[in-house]
Amino acid sequence: MERKLPPIKLDLSLPRELVEDLHHGEPLVEEKPLLPPLFVEKEAKPAPFQLSGKLITNEHERDKSGEKLERDNYFDKVDGAQLNFEFRN
Repeated sequence: MERKLPPIKLDLSLPRELVEDLHHGEPLVEEKPLLPPLFVEKEAKPAPFQLSGKLITNEHERDKSGEKLERDNYFDKVDGAQLNFEFRN
């Protein structure tokens, strides 16, 4: 059973003291933000350095043995790692 709540009276009026302090037409002073913007589109300029890599596993051997790759023993099956460093001018 759904019961509707009575409407609430909401008073959004400003106190008289605040209204008297308002100066109409005065430009707003924008303050410098403390933090940089977090969700802003960045320019797609290439970086001078790029790092990438991958883990090396012997997947063919594992496939032949029928062994399923379990999440718990994944690092036991890693044979090495490959790191790629790319410097651009």
